Parts: sequence; structure tokens; C-alpha cells
Amino acid sequence: MNTPEQGYRRTRIATAAMTALGVTVFGGSAALAYLDTHEPASAATVTQNEASTSIPSFGPAPRVTAPSTSSGSIAGSGSTHARTQGS
Repeated sequence: MNTPEQGYRRTRIATAAMTALGVTVFGGSAALAYLDTHEPASAATVTQNEASTSIPSFGPAPRVTAPSTSSGSIAGSGSTHARTQGS
């Protein structure tokens, strides 16, 4: 290195090479992460078909009805959700 300009030129080249390497590594890791989460449509269909055949059916869901409440329920009337007056 006879002049300082040669050192600056080498530093710029090394910096550009390291930056290019970093961008390439980042892009490659992002692509691999996307491909890891991406599932082709044909594989999703096969998985759904296998899942639907292996889950047993227990019939319809039970019917649940809410207890009837009168509009003027009083506290202590036996209702689990008695209305109270005040704040």
C-alpha cells in the first residue's frame, strides 16, 4: 500500500463483499423460512382427507337450553343471576 487511497479502495471492496454476502444470506434464510411454512395444495387435500377418515363421529352435539328468567327477578329468589338495584 503506497498511498492511503489504495487502502480505502480495498476497504470499500471488502465492505461491498460483506454487504452482498449478508444480503444473500438474509434472502436465502427468508426463502427457506417461507418454503418451510408453505404447503402445496395437493398435500393439504391429502392431509384433510386422512384427518376426516380417522376422526370418529359421535353424533350430533347435545342441545343446550338456557334457563328462563322472569323480567322482575328478585335477589334471593333462587335465580343464579338475580338483578340488583343500585351501583
